[in-house]
Amino acid sequence: MSIMENPIPGYYGEVRWCGDINEPVISVNPIDRLDSVSIKDDFKVGKNTSLAFTTDLMSMFHLNCENAEECLEKLIERTHEITKDALFSKNNGAFTGFTEDDLHFIAEVLNVKVK
Repeated sequence: MSIMENPIPGYYGEVRWCGDINEPVISVNPIDRLDSVSIKDDFKVGKNTSLAFTTDLMSMFHLNCENAEECLEKLIERTHEITKDALFSKNNGAFTGFTEDDLHFIAEVLNVKVK
């Protein structure tokens, strides 16, 4: 909910389908990227998009939802059993906790040093 209600200024969360892992994923992108992405529906803070759902994710082949609210509900239903146990990474077809490689990648993105 934090991404929806308190987005990073100048950025939005994008929920899309990732064919590599055959799962929905979320990324944080600059607002100006919205012009080049096929968004079906979104949540806004004021006039700005805070969380967007791509057309491919919302299609009948993935979440099959009509609007952002329904898509969010289906996404929560789909992921709750996995995320409640803090399994946020998919490795070799199975959900796991973050690996050392995941943590290093996240740290690089955040420009934080990892011990």
